[in-house]
Amino acid sequence: STIPHVAGTHQDYQQALQTAKTWISYGIDARIEEIPILLTYPRHSSVSMYEPTIFNCSLKEAVVNDGTSDNPLAPPIWNGWSAPGTVEGELVYVNYGRLEDFNAISH
Repeated sequence: STIPHVAGTHQDYQQALQTAKTWISYGIDARIEEIPILLTYPRHSSVSMYEPTIFNCSLKEAVVNDGTSDNPLAPPIWNGWSAPGTVEGELVYVNYGRLEDFNAISH
């Protein structure tokens, strides 16, 4: 895709139309079905570290010279299924985050 197309946005619908048109041109029976879903969008997102030094994360990915990643319509990074709120705690490195990695640090 040449434009960001977050689910539920106008750009997402335009991308669906283009994809369906392309598939139809290949002889595939394609249609768009709209299904109502629950989806969250951020009002504000931030990630910060306060110890041992203060660091505020950029929630924008680095621009790759691919003609799409510098699009001003690209939204900030967010986790659409997380609850709102503030999380505080000790930073722990858990390798890949697999069960065996958590077991290794629990001893």
